[in-house]
Amino acid sequence: MPIEALCGIQLALYAVGWALAAWLIVEERPAMLHWMAYAALQAGSVVLALPALSAGTAPPLTALLASVLGFAAAVRGLDVFVSGRARHDRWALFLLLAMGLGIAAVELLARGPALRSRWEGVPYSLGLSLMLLSYAALSWKPLRRSHRAWTSTVLLAPLWSTALLGLLSLWGRTELDDADLQAMRAAARTPNAILTMVMSGVFNIAFLVLLVGRLLTRLREGARVDHLTGVLNRRAIEERLEAAWEQHRRTGCGLAIAMMDLDHFKRINDLQGHEAGDRALALAGETLREQLRPYDSVGRWGGEEFLLIWLGPSAEGVQRSCERLREVLALRAQEQLKMPLTASFGVAVLRASDVAEVDLVRRADAALYQAKREGRDRVCLAGPAPVLHAA
Repeated sequence: MPIEALCGIQLALYAVGWALAAWLIVEERPAMLHWMAYAALQAGSVVLALPALSAGTAPPLTALLASVLGFAAAVRGLDVFVSGRARHDRWALFLLLAMGLGIAAVELLARGPALRSRWEGVPYSLGLSLMLLSYAALSWKPLRRSHRAWTSTVLLAPLWSTALLGLLSLWGRTELDDADLQAMRAAARTPNAILTMVMSGVFNIAFLVLLVGRLLTRLREGARVDHLTGVLNRRAIEERLEAAWEQHRRTGCGLAIAMMDLDHFKRINDLQGHEAGDRALALAGETLREQLRPYDSVGRWGGEEFLLIWLGPSAEGVQRSCERLREVLALRAQEQLKMPLTASFGVAVLRASDVAEVDLVRRADAALYQAKREGRDRVCLAGPAPVLHAA
């Protein structure tokens, strides 16, 4: 059996694997369908090229077309996977059209099958190399945001290596005579097939591992998130508070928390039903997530209560943040829920007398009850003037 046939079988198996994965994992289906198309088209390209490769001649135009479309599907799937959407379709379309026009020009202008066989691969190799190199460059920064440099290098290595080999093949097409070119093709059959198997294996297995890692991360995050509000659950926010306290102990940084409680929440449930209460909680969680900074923390403490954590704050800054949250929540409730919804806040900023994070929680809770007693829909600061750094 020719080694190219083994390569085609391997690619066909990858296509079946990505099809099954796309059926099972809905969240990543767009990228996986692209990779299924890549593997299937590459397998088809091998089948179409096999007779010509066995005869030592250039692959037919249909094999080149299937190969180009396969690689285009692969890089578009990469774009969808790392960025959430296809961002560079116009560039890819431009390269595909340029390759098509180049191959058509060779078919029309080249005299004789030998000349066509020599030159029709030039626009194919050049355009394919530019596509792979450009998509590898465009995907580097998105990959580096969530992965180490060596991981990103391994993921993009198949694109770089295939592009460089395509550029090197231009030398043989332009510099060698017909006999030497045919000899080079015959000598390169086995190395090219092995390299294709290795690079396609690296590409498919690396992204499969990356996909499994992403799914595991989502599972871990899902176990730490309150699904109704989208903020951290009680266990996760307690861990964040413990971590913030440890950071304060190590570095002496400031620390502040706030307890937020939705006013008259029981009345909403009793008068408008639990569905309305769920919508109010969801809106509160969405508002908190959007209004707080990425390095602040918020979690659902229980029922309609939320805990907010700031590192290195000023008392005035925390109060302003809570006042803004209170105002934005009330405005959004009127616009989106068509009902009044207010919140009370109890703020506790680190003091020298605090010996554990539980002291902050107790003072914030006391300040929250003070806000309730004073009429709700307000922000109350616990205790006297705070000390922002450890004594």
